[in-house]
Amino acid sequence: KNKQEILNKWITLKYEEKVDYSLIIKIMLISSLIIIIFMYWNRKLFKARNKLDQANKENEKHLNVINRHILISNSDTNGVITEVSDALCKLTGYKKDELLGRNHNIFRHKDMEDSIFKDMWLTIKNKKMWKGELKSLKKDGSYYWADVIISPTYDNNDIIIGYNSIRHDITDKKRIEKLSITDKLTGVFNRSKLDDILNNEIKRTDRNEYSFGVALLDIDNFKKVNDTHGHLVGDKVLILISNILKRNIRKIDLIGRWGGEEFLIICPQTDKDGLITFAETLRKKIEVYDFEGYGNQSASFGLTVFKKGDEIENIILRADTALYKAKKNGRNRVEL
Repeated sequence: KNKQEILNKWITLKYEEKVDYSLIIKIMLISSLIIIIFMYWNRKLFKARNKLDQANKENEKHLNVINRHILISNSDTNGVITEVSDALCKLTGYKKDELLGRNHNIFRHKDMEDSIFKDMWLTIKNKKMWKGELKSLKKDGSYYWADVIISPTYDNNDIIIGYNSIRHDITDKKRIEKLSITDKLTGVFNRSKLDDILNNEIKRTDRNEYSFGVALLDIDNFKKVNDTHGHLVGDKVLILISNILKRNIRKIDLIGRWGGEEFLIICPQTDKDGLITFAETLRKKIEVYDFEGYGNQSASFGLTVFKKGDEIENIILRADTALYKAKKNGRNRVEL
């Protein structure tokens, strides 16, 4: 028995459970790393999404600013309006739905010549940008001036699908310009502007070898009007005569107040016979006009035509000499 106990004591096996903590640690480390990577990329995506949202908000903000403040319109290839900014609607007095689907010529002002629009269409159809100043109509019949840039828009095949127009309102600028070149009383050009026109006409005539005429007219016995009726009546007579002249000149003719009761008319592409006929027509219009109880009025005309090598001084001197001759020969006359 004792022998068996001793034997059992030596051969008894002991089993002890032992946990492999190193494996657990490895698993935990790998899991933590995966979680950290996931959190990192999730945070990065979150930031990127926030940046994208912020960028979209900024873009939307800029687009809203553009829509409210920039005069923009888009049209198809026929000039039919497809998009228009709120700023342009506000300026012109139209609602957006009143413009969409309408042709751009809804803005066209009668003072703008056909040649301007022909040049514009020719330019943009040739895939070039057109830039110019346009006088345009508002809904109420008033007008505005704009510096306009028109550019073609394209599809993916480089085919023109429409046109984009950006305008800059220059109405105030044009008004200031007009004031600087306009006689305040009569609304015709002032002497400074007449000098510029004469210089330009001389240069153009030299290049193209055609003549132009000048008519210098003076209201007869105008001092008597002022002395009899006063200067306010005298001013009214000046306005009425300037209106007669404006109504009876050609589109290409240019008229201004030379000084006092004198007016100067510049007549491009006119020879002496045409100039005489033109001046006689004006003289008769003034002679028969009813000056609203202020007595009959008349004017004397001194005419001259451009000669090769002329400068402003030569032209005006000849016209003034002819005017003096008309006065000396009895007034209410035309002299060349």
